[in-house]
Amino acid sequence: MLSCNPRLVTTDLPHRRDQSPAQPRVPPLAYEKGEMNLINLSDSSNSVRLHLLGRQTPGILPTHDLMVAEVIVGTNFISGSCRVYFFLSNLEQWSSALNSLENGQDAEWLDTGNGPTIRIECARSNDDDSIIAIEDTSDSSAKAFIPMAVHPGWVQEQRRLLEKVVRTWPIEVMETSPGSYKWKNRDNQVEVGRHGGPSPQRSSVRCHCLNPRGQVT
Repeated sequence: MLSCNPRLVTTDLPHRRDQSPAQPRVPPLAYEKGEMNLINLSDSSNSVRLHLLGRQTPGILPTHDLMVAEVIVGTNFISGSCRVYFFLSNLEQWSSALNSLENGQDAEWLDTGNGPTIRIECARSNDDDSIIAIEDTSDSSAKAFIPMAVHPGWVQEQRRLLEKVVRTWPIEVMETSPGSYKWKNRDNQVEVGRHGGPSPQRSSVRCHCLNPRGQVT
């Protein structure tokens, strides 16, 4: 739940303290390279951040590149957060979204149907605010629309954050065929199938599907 002071109303965006017991615990190793923001937008009243916590299962194929993050919303009216999971390969779509935003076009990211989606609507004139929309498409179906007076150069700032994230957490797993994975740039590699063990026979099932709890199905 979003927390508000007694004079304000509440909304249904899930708060991290209200997570189901089935929510996966982030292993301590996921923090070995530190935490940082991938998205950091704010004005004098409102802020939206996508705060990266690290890898969900570091050192384990095929989900080594699965990231855990939190969308954190803060305004004078409401504040709260919700958990997000995505693969490092999804950062290519975020880079494309930044290209669209730089050209004044609206953009959406993480529209996978199994977790929060982030949509940014560009201001139509100098008198308008941009809108950051966050929708929990899988669990509560809650939506939050945050108006924001972004400053010139905000897209370039988000691109610098993206570049820092890519340097800190490079993609280290490659898919050799549908359902089969191996480490990139490592000697004596062992190829694994969808359940993480050696796979002499390659599975035809892809592993890039997540349920709302961030678990591979």
